[in-house]
Amino acid sequence: MACLLSGMAFSALGMSLLPRFTGLGMDDLTRGIEYYGQKAAWEEWLRTLKLQGWELSLGVMGLQALTSLGFFVLPGFWFLQNHLEGRDELQPHPLHGGWFAGTGLIQALLSVAVLLAFLPLIYNVYHWNHALRLLSDSIPLVAQWVQTEEQASRLIALLLDQSGATLAVGGVLVLVILPAVGEELVFRGSLQPLLGRILGRPHAAVWVSALIFSAIHGQWLGFVPRFLLGALFGYLALWSGSLWPSVLAHMSNNLLSLLAYRWNWLNARAVIEEANAPYRWSDAPMAWWVVLPATVVGVFLLVQWAARTKT
Repeated sequence: MACLLSGMAFSALGMSLLPRFTGLGMDDLTRGIEYYGQKAAWEEWLRTLKLQGWELSLGVMGLQALTSLGFFVLPGFWFLQNHLEGRDELQPHPLHGGWFAGTGLIQALLSVAVLLAFLPLIYNVYHWNHALRLLSDSIPLVAQWVQTEEQASRLIALLLDQSGATLAVGGVLVLVILPAVGEELVFRGSLQPLLGRILGRPHAAVWVSALIFSAIHGQWLGFVPRFLLGALFGYLALWSGSLWPSVLAHMSNNLLSLLAYRWNWLNARAVIEEANAPYRWSDAPMAWWVVLPATVVGVFLLVQWAARTKT
């Protein structure tokens, strides 16, 4: 409820400020995102409104920043500051100092290494999850999922395609830092301990909070990989007794996604720009001989992580 009320308030604030800085109403913004990717329509729309692409991107970044602050960052901090009772029930190491405990260099590097090891599997699962697109012609609900995914892809492309130092810094803040910090505060720092107390099982709390974490994004063509990432972040928090490992891993994942688009690693730009392209199973981004060894390494590192934090 805190997330909902705060998020609605900050979203309303963003929507009231957007016309002041860009001259755009929400209807104009929605239309602009729909036009993005259609060069002629996009350029005509910009000329009509006497607007530059970078101005629109900056306005959208501001709106996204306020939304992240309202829905996740501020409610998460508020909850951890005012509702910490019983939190140690989910922490194997209360002596670590709690959810805001410091993280050593080795633990920080290990959390990022665990993420990197699992990413090849995550990337392929993301591709396989997109196979649901094949049902869009016969199932209206799936067609809506595809449309939602395409709108989200156009929004990301809009934020990342513009050049300039200010937009680069803004992109890192809005797409990398704020989502990682805010979502970890809410899902791993607040919701996961609450579910642990309700369910009485820390492992169940990890998976249920990961399920809610993935579902709340509303992007069902990426539901499974996001669910797996949420569980990974949950175990990093659970076994370390601190939020910093999950925040660092989450932030690393977001940063890699941004860089992959910028430099078109693994054809990432095509995934966004050609959301309606024909789906082919053979287009999975990672070969099996990369996925299997990397996953084995990831499991090994995660087991070592658990053993190290339980000693």
